[in-house]
Formats: sequence, C-alpha cells, structure tokens
Amino acid sequence: MKKFLFAIIFIAMFLSQAKFIFAKDQTIRIGLESQKDMVIKNKKIYIGIKDKFIDCSIETKTNFKINMLDGFYLKLGKTFSSYKDVLQAKKELAKNNLRAMIYVNDVDLFFLCTERKETPILNQDDEIINANGKKMFCIDNGEDVILLDCDNLKIKTESDGLIELGNRKYCGDLEFNYDVEKKKIIAINNLDFDKYLSCVLGTEMPFNWHKEAVKSQAIVLRTYLTKKIKNKPHKNYDLCDCGHCQIYKGFDKNFCGLEKIIKETNDLCIYYGDDLIDAVFFSSSGGATENSENVWGNKVDYLRSKKNDLNLMEENKIWSHEFLGSQIKKMLAQKNIDIGNITECKILENAPSGRVNKLLLVGTLGEKILVKEEIRNFFKLENGQILESRMFDLKTQNFLDENNELDCVIKIFGKGYGHGVGMSQFGAKFLAESGFKFDEIIKYYYSGVQIKSRRQKPAAFFYAIKIYATYENCF
Repeated sequence: MKKFLFAIIFIAMFLSQAKFIFAKDQTIRIGLESQKDMVIKNKKIYIGIKDKFIDCSIETKTNFKINMLDGFYLKLGKTFSSYKDVLQAKKELAKNNLRAMIYVNDVDLFFLCTERKETPILNQDDEIINANGKKMFCIDNGEDVILLDCDNLKIKTESDGLIELGNRKYCGDLEFNYDVEKKKIIAINNLDFDKYLSCVLGTEMPFNWHKEAVKSQAIVLRTYLTKKIKNKPHKNYDLCDCGHCQIYKGFDKNFCGLEKIIKETNDLCIYYGDDLIDAVFFSSSGGATENSENVWGNKVDYLRSKKNDLNLMEENKIWSHEFLGSQIKKMLAQKNIDIGNITECKILENAPSGRVNKLLLVGTLGEKILVKEEIRNFFKLENGQILESRMFDLKTQNFLDENNELDCVIKIFGKGYGHGVGMSQFGAKFLAESGFKFDEIIKYYYSGVQIKSRRQKPAAFFYAIKIYATYENCF
C-alpha cells in the first residue's frame, strides 16, 4: 500500500506541471478579414471592453455603425457611474434641443460629451481628453453616438442570439480591433470551437451527404484547424475567415444538425505518430489522389497517392477550357516573361496519378516550362479562378490571325477539382455510400495514421509511468 501511495504522488508531480492539449470548452477567435461592412443589423446589443459589458442594452430603430475616430478633442460634461443615468441626462438635454454624445471609459465610467471639435482648440477652463494618437471607436445607431476610448470593443446580444454583421450572422460575440498594418478595423468573432467547426463543416460538405462522409470531414477539419491554430498564423486572432486559413461564412440555420455529428466524433483528430497531420483535402480527384511532393515539393509519408483501385466513381467533374495563344502571351507578360507569339503547348511529364507535372509553352522567341501547381496558378479563368486541376490532356491548333500572324488555340480537357492531395470529398462520399465507416475513409486517404482524441493524456503522464516502472523497487 505504501509503495502504491508513493507511485501516485510521483506521477502527480509530473501531471501537476502538464496540461491537456485543449480545455473542455475552447473559445476560438476568428478574424473576419473578408467582412468589409461594419454595420450591425441587430436592434438591441450590449457593448463592452474585453469581458466587461455595460449594464444596459443599446437599442436602435435602424442599424448600428462601427466607425473609428482619431485625433479628436472631447469637451466633457458631467461624469456618471451608470449608463442608465447617462441616458436620463441625455433626455433632459434633448428637451432643450441639445444633442450630446456618450463617452465610455473602460465601461465603468461614463461622460456626457457636450461638444466635439475636429480642430484641436484648447482652453484652460475646459476639461479636455486628448484622443489624438489613440484609436477611438464610434458606435452610431442613428440617434446617439457612443465613443469608446479603447483598443478592444466587444458586442454581444441577449440570450446568446446571433449577431448580424453585414450580410452574415455570427454566434458568440464580436470584438473590434484596429489593425495597424492593414490600417482598418477588423471584426473578430469569439465563439466555441465546436460551434465554429459546425459552421465550417456546413460550408465544406453538404449536410445531407452520407453521415459517415460528413463525420470523416469533421475529423479532417478539426485536425486541420487545430494544427493551424498551434502554428499561430495571425498575431491578434487564431484564424482568419479567408482561404489563407479556412473559409468561414458565419452561421446558417441548416448547420444545426451538424452540431450533433461534431459531438459524435468525440473531439477526434488524426495523428501520425505523436503529431497532428496536415489534414489537407480537396473536392474531387478525377480518378487518383496525388503524392505531396508532386504538388508542394516536400514528401510526406502519410500523403501518398491512392489509385483508383476501389473503382471510385466520383461525381462527374469533367471540364474543358480554350485559351488563345495571345491570351497566354499576356499571362506571361504579367510575369515579365516574353517568348514571342505562342505556337505550341505540350505536356512534358505526368505524375504517376496522371496529373501534369511539366508543361512546355513554345513561342516564336523562346520557351517556358511550367511545373506542378505553377501550372494551375498560371491559367487564369474568366471568373478569376485558377485551373480546376492538373488532371488534364490538351490539343494545340495553329491559325493565322487577322494580321496574318501566327496564333494558336489551346484546348484543355480535364477532370477533378483541387490540388489532389489528401482526402477527396466526393471520394469520401462514394466510400461512405459503399459501406465504409468514417475511420476507414480517413485511413484510406491518409496512410499509416491513427485517430484519437486531442484531449489525450499529456506526455508527462506516460513519462512518469515509464520512470516508475524502471525504478519501481526504489519506492
């Protein structure tokens, strides 16, 4: 019994310093970089700084507008300790047709601003706050103007309701920061990780697809996002809402059913050894996935090409495009490359999967070779998107243009959509419909991986057990 107690104390010493990878309820901060409209459409909100909110709701008949002021001098009136008292004082002023602004200082103190001057005018008898050089947020509801002299402005609604910002709806609360580098206000959405995951899942895969396919996508996304967060891609928030991190379009009522699937996946992530994998995925393979080195240059053991040996018949993703030689000449010119008039386009090398690895452009003044993903990124489509995939064949047809100069038409016939590395979403759909479980789908696309909870026991626990087993006789 004595030996057992010593062992417990010994292990506890290690665990006291160790932390689980994620707390039970993780809050994530998403920078809404794609959101350009700083108009809140809720009729009632609460404002605060950091985690403190004022004791009254702010109401509007129209919308709230978030602006930022800089370099203003404020002539202050009476000081109040309650937002309700400020509103009452405003009503008294309104009786005399006097319009005033409310200045909130760290939420605890409220001032009634009786004057705002854009040109600094200092009088010795006036009580002046100099806001020059410090960013000041302005919330305008069409009637009142509320100023907050702070770096972090937070907004929430009643009863965890959705916040409507621009043309999107968001769970949790919104925080507004001034980004010095981008020189603009960035809205940050603070919400529960699982809620965020369900929103992202709903935009990445149709919620009415086979449940096992949606489960596999949920685990892939959780792994991908968790690793992204650990790498700290942004200074002021965890992830952005753009393709740089993960496309995030806020909440949709159709996503409610996905929260159940998120819970059923039980916080599972994908590991290769003790490390989270780079859980990359794409839409449709066109017949086979790709080795990582044939896309990004570096070989990753678990990102291996999967042939069509299971007869995967993915949804029809066949496409075609035509490019004139003159168009390609302009594309090259944008990269400061001139090989004259384009006369031929030729595939030099294919990857084992069938994707084009090297493409030769021949001109009257020289040649240019495009390799790997450079090929997809080079061919810009009319909608501004890049080429769907590198799983294609082509034909070149020469002709003389109206100036009797040599030109050509390059016809590209392709299939699939995306870079081709990792899990194919349409492939996962087919496997699920063929009877595969979510873990079988994941292990099919990612070689030699394990699926386990990211709330795994910390490494110190196993280290302590190992030491105890080695020195058991010493206790």
